[in-house]
Amino acid sequence: MNEYIKSITAFHLARLRSGLGPELAGHAKLCLLDSVGCMLASRRDCEKELAFIAEMSPYGECTVPGTGLRLSMPLAAFAGSALASAQELDDATSVGASVHPGCCVIPAALAAAEKNCSRPQELLEAILFGYDLCNRLGLMATEKIRELGLYGPGLIAAPSAAAAAGLLMGLEQGQIENAISIALSMSPVCPFCAFTDGADVKNLYAGWGTYLGVLSAQMAKEGFAGADDVLDAEKSLRGIFSSTKGRDITPADGKYEKAVQFKKYSGCLSVHATMEAIASLRAAGGFSAEDIESVQIETYPYACDLNRLTKRLNAISARTSLTYTAAVMLIEGRLGPEAFRPGALVNPEYLRLKEKITVKTIPASESGPFGGRDSVVTLKLKDGRVMTGRYESAGHQAEATAEQLRAKFLSINEAGPDGSQLEALADMILNIDGAESLEKMFEALNTLP
Repeated sequence: MNEYIKSITAFHLARLRSGLGPELAGHAKLCLLDSVGCMLASRRDCEKELAFIAEMSPYGECTVPGTGLRLSMPLAAFAGSALASAQELDDATSVGASVHPGCCVIPAALAAAEKNCSRPQELLEAILFGYDLCNRLGLMATEKIRELGLYGPGLIAAPSAAAAAGLLMGLEQGQIENAISIALSMSPVCPFCAFTDGADVKNLYAGWGTYLGVLSAQMAKEGFAGADDVLDAEKSLRGIFSSTKGRDITPADGKYEKAVQFKKYSGCLSVHATMEAIASLRAAGGFSAEDIESVQIETYPYACDLNRLTKRLNAISARTSLTYTAAVMLIEGRLGPEAFRPGALVNPEYLRLKEKITVKTIPASESGPFGGRDSVVTLKLKDGRVMTGRYESAGHQAEATAEQLRAKFLSINEAGPDGSQLEALADMILNIDGAESLEKMFEALNTLP
């Protein structure tokens, strides 16, 4: 393994022994709360995926949150990851990399922590290790991922999951590095077209990578060997992980373990800037959906490309459609999981407004993956008025608060378990570092109705 990955691994193993401070523990708890909330919100929308994964498990040892299922450690991580990513509410990076750390790191860490009876502080450190590595590998690969038309969260899931699981399994530094190498060697390719086509295999992308990552940690523990230098050697993956972005920032800086963007909207990150621009229009008020004659969206090139490639709407592809998500947001003032269920996707009010919306690239916008993610939405109203809402990504990277993420946790699960159980679970997660063990949290996750 190259020296860069070795330095990251060594840092997190050393900090595991010395312990986390309250600020970092607090950040890891927010990531845990958000990802668990996303898993619970998907339980009834992923019955086919859960049944398929459960059929492969010969025995049950680890919890799949909120489902009552107990599966083998790799398959519990697979199922948890599929749940976490299904609603497109799982966190993304705040540094422009094509990764979603939470949907791979958290399920792997939860499964490994339960299997190995890990302490709360160990779970939180494993989460931070996974996020750090995920963001860094994403920065190294994102330009090539975009060029090749791949889905980054699936490609980067395996090594990130291997790191988190390996740490909790008690692997030594060399073994964790080997697990990461094995995971990189087996990482799935994940063409992005499955997302825009609405193919339900997309819902297994992150989960399959997460499964392979946990499996890689188990293989490393059993003495299987990965390539000595999978990232830099001749005929290695260096053609994909070719960028030097991030290498000048040491792990001690903490930048990349905290580089997270918590999502407000149940859609691909490509639509979020436009949802924010519409939110500003709705906050200004003075119109209803019936007043709209036409809508023009101007946003960054990648978002326009994904919208153009989305030909038919279903529960998966609609999340990349600027015209559909904008119509829902203009009418409802929110974009939650309910907008992508069968009745909503044929709602005549949404579809009529969708036909009034046009999309174009914002003038002078940067085309690369690390450019701005801005949006301008212009409404032309039937009475002749013109209203404009804007969102500029620069300066909008503030971390969500515990109160905001607790509210999201409850909101996206309002049709699920009893409210008091959800509130108790959210509070348990937010205070998990003060617990002696993780046993009560796993019991709660396993017994939710």
